[in-house]
Amino acid sequence: MGIGTSTAKLAASHRSAGVRSAGKSTSPVARLPIALLAVLGLSGCTLATDTSPYVFVDSPCPRPAQPCTGGRTLWFVSATGDIARQTGNVIPGFNLDGTSDPVCGHADVVSPTGTPGIDNALAPLLAGVEGSQPKTWDQIELDGILEGRSLQIVEVEHVDDLGSDDCIGVQLRHAFVPPGEDVATYLDANMDRVLDSDLVLDYGSSSARDDRACIIDGVLHADMGDAPTSIPSSTNPVEVTTTALNVRAEISETALTNGWEGGGLSLADIVRVLDLADDSPLVSVLESAADLYPGPDGRCSHLSIALVFDSIPFVPGAYR
Repeated sequence: MGIGTSTAKLAASHRSAGVRSAGKSTSPVARLPIALLAVLGLSGCTLATDTSPYVFVDSPCPRPAQPCTGGRTLWFVSATGDIARQTGNVIPGFNLDGTSDPVCGHADVVSPTGTPGIDNALAPLLAGVEGSQPKTWDQIELDGILEGRSLQIVEVEHVDDLGSDDCIGVQLRHAFVPPGEDVATYLDANMDRVLDSDLVLDYGSSSARDDRACIIDGVLHADMGDAPTSIPSSTNPVEVTTTALNVRAEISETALTNGWEGGGLSLADIVRVLDLADDSPLVSVLESAADLYPGPDGRCSHLSIALVFDSIPFVPGAYR
């Protein structure tokens, strides 16, 4: 799905809902897809915080001293995406802060694999406002994929064994339809709203990478650290930082399935991306939902998020 493109969608939805910046009227919180507000692009701090106690590593990989070498490279492009859906106390995500204890009044939950301490504060907010939108989040994401705006690549390098490989490289990139092609028919020739397989797609520069990722029991694990994220805008792209960007997915020759992508995003960046006034009621909503980086006053400055995705193979074309 992609944290940067998802944040852009939130910002666009936020603007279309009638929210204005300082000095102009704001529509009631109830009318806003509040989820849109921070669905993913926060970073920066509104509070002074000491991050030294935080682990911010949720990777089982041995992480050798030297980068991985040899092997082959597999290329996958996003075919579906959605927010992570919570069932009871279970939701896809990552233990970003290395603790299962409540943080800023928010109790952690459990992943579908049984891992405790999962941080995913924003996805339930987004699910809660989904009914106020004309389309569900997965439909919105599929629109972006089939229109060529949300084609996220997962490039997996130095692969020796898809069942167990203690040293692989993983990079995230954006894919592009080759010049001169009609985007809609190139990506979905029979217009069945399913991304076609074995496409030739151009690719951009790496936006995040883990040179010491791994595969354990057929599951890819990558911890990309703090990754710069560019959020598209009608003017200039907005640059934010995703803290502790993690990717997990079942990997095979034919797909990445049951994929999760998550990390931490800051209130300051979300407010900046959405152009919120300091006294906007949405700022209070976001502050209440924040669950990472508690300051001396007990308030958190970041929110956790996790998305789910499936990806299919494609043929890499030209570098752009």
